[in-house]
Amino acid sequence: MVIGIVYIMLGVLFTIIAGYSGQNSGWSMFTIIYAIIAIVDLGAGVRHIQRHRLNKTKK
Repeated sequence: MVIGIVYIMLGVLFTIIAGYSGQNSGWSMFTIIYAIIAIVDLGAGVRHIQRHRLNKTKK
């Protein structure tokens, strides 16, 4: 559960970084990379939390 929360926090952080980067320089390569990292982190966080809840209900 903690790992899922950490991944979600990192995803939010990279979303904020991508937003600031996009405002300053437009859609550069680094902005796109930050956005991709944010998507992957948010997805991993959601999967970890879902897996934790599924395992908790099975027990």
